[in-house]
Amino acid sequence: MIKRAAQSVAGRTDAVVIGAGHSGLAMSRCLAARSINHVILERGEIANSWRHERWDSLRLLTPNWMSTLPGYDYVGDDPHGYMSMQEVIGFISGYAHASSAPVRTGTTVTSVELYQGCFRIVTDRGEWRCRAVVVASGAFNVLVVPAVSKAVPEKVTQLTPRHYRNPQQLEPGGVLVVGASATGVQLADEIRRARRPLRHCRRRCQGTGCPVATANRFGTRQDAGSECIGKNRRSTRGQTCRCP
Repeated sequence: MIKRAAQSVAGRTDAVVIGAGHSGLAMSRCLAARSINHVILERGEIANSWRHERWDSLRLLTPNWMSTLPGYDYVGDDPHGYMSMQEVIGFISGYAHASSAPVRTGTTVTSVELYQGCFRIVTDRGEWRCRAVVVASGAFNVLVVPAVSKAVPEKVTQLTPRHYRNPQQLEPGGVLVVGASATGVQLADEIRRARRPLRHCRRRCQGTGCPVATANRFGTRQDAGSECIGKNRRSTRGQTCRCP
């Protein structure tokens, strides 16, 4: 039998919400509306991911009038605009204040387990006991970097969107952006506007020996029909991708 080190019980409540982003705060609002005692445990600050894990120029993809949380709507003077990162932080922080959310910041949850008929939440600031747990820590918190990235020469700087902030932090020279989802498109556009040599590769590589195969090894699949966006526009019409 494994004996656990004794740890003080920080508190007991009906429910514990893990994460003080918009999802966790929305759940808190719904729990409060039903008079369910609860606490929100947050490893950093309110809206922590927006504060510390996003690039400087990020904007939401949805217009401001669509930004709504339970009991809280956008009330600014630009309903058809798109929130910047700082505006998103303000919106989420304002929601936490307006709803008087019971947030415990600077509290990292290290484990959750069933214990004597309830949940035992272990944190770096003591334990919590509760009847229900809501995990609202986000869907993309763990970075997935393929092992093949280790084969890239050390002189080539590799960044994930979590660590990228702006073009000024990039080393001199060309830049390859892999992926054409919302994140990839926004970053490629910003880097191109900074007048940096850029190649922007999407997945679906057609033909063997295509340079996009290298991009595919860094997290995309090799499917038929490649597209590479860059100076050589013909690459989107050729039988194989020709961007260097």
